[in-house]
Amino acid sequence: MPSPPSHGASNQTGRLGPAEIVPRCFTLLGCWMSRHRIKMAVGISMVLLSCVPADLDTATPVGGMAAAVQGSRVALDLSAYEPPPTASGPHTTLVDELQEAILRPPMQEWPIDWSDERKRLAAKYFEFHKGWDIGPDPDYDRLTTMDPRMIVVHWTAGASARSAYHTFYQARQTGHRNRRVWNEVNLSAHFIVDRDGTIIRLMPETRMGRHTIGLNHLSIGIENVGDGEHFPLTEAQLEANAMLVRWLAWRYPVTHLIGHYEYRDFEAHPYFEESAHWFRTGRCDPGPDFMARLRAQVAELHLEGSPHADG
Repeated sequence: MPSPPSHGASNQTGRLGPAEIVPRCFTLLGCWMSRHRIKMAVGISMVLLSCVPADLDTATPVGGMAAAVQGSRVALDLSAYEPPPTASGPHTTLVDELQEAILRPPMQEWPIDWSDERKRLAAKYFEFHKGWDIGPDPDYDRLTTMDPRMIVVHWTAGASARSAYHTFYQARQTGHRNRRVWNEVNLSAHFIVDRDGTIIRLMPETRMGRHTIGLNHLSIGIENVGDGEHFPLTEAQLEANAMLVRWLAWRYPVTHLIGHYEYRDFEAHPYFEESAHWFRTGRCDPGPDFMARLRAQVAELHLEGSPHADG
C-alpha cells in the first residue's frame, strides 16, 4: 500500500504567496457562480488573473486549468482540459470552463486501489444487494459506473486522514464477518475532508463506492475526519464541504444532500435499492447540527434532504 502524499507546508507568515492568490480568489468567487452571476464572475476572474505579479514564472494549477504567467501576460492553457459531463451533455463554452475552474475547490489526489479484484468484488456486492444479474462475462467497469444523484456526508470516527485512507485503500475487508463473497469488497468513499479543510479525492465521482447502504449506486460519499465527541468536526471542514458540494452539484445532476444518519429515511424512496431487508445499520454521522449548517451554507442550490424532514 503506498503512503498518501504529505500535505503541503502552510504559509507560516499568514500572508498568501503569489502562487496561492489565484486559486484562493477563484474559490471565493464560487459563491458568485452559484447564484448565476456568471458574466460578472468571469470578468472579475480575468481581472484577478491580470493582477498576478509578473515575477511569478511558474504554472499555477487552478482546478485543472493552468494559468501560465509570462511577464505581465496571462495565458489560459485549455488544451488538456476535459469539460465535465452533465445530464444534457458536456460543457463546451469558455464560460463553462471558467465556471468549472472557479467552482472546483483545491484538492489532493490520494487514489485508492481499484484493481480487477476490487471491481469483481464490487460487482458481487451489488449483485447480492441490488438483485442485479451480472451474467457469466460481466463488464465490471460498466457495472461499477454510476450517474450521481445524491451526496452523502459522513464522519470517519477517526482522528486523521491517513488512517481513513488506509482503511479505504485495500480491495477487501478484513475480519471474520466479512468473508462472505457478497460482503468482501472494502468500504470506500469519494472524498476525505481533513480537519484543516483539506479536500482529498480518493476516486472518480462516477465510480460506485461502498459507504451508504441502499444508496451506493447513485451517491457520492464525503468522509470528514473526526467524530461527534473526541474530534468534533471543524469550521474549516464545514467550509470545505460547502465548496465541494457546490462544485459537485454544478458538475452532476445531484438532487439530494443528506447526512449518513438519514439514509434509512429513503427506504420507501425510488432511489433506495437494497434487496436484503435485514441488511441495515444504525448511523449518527455527521450529526443534525453539522448538516443544518451545511445546508444553510448551500441553500441557494435547493438540494433536497430527508423525505421525513417535514414530519
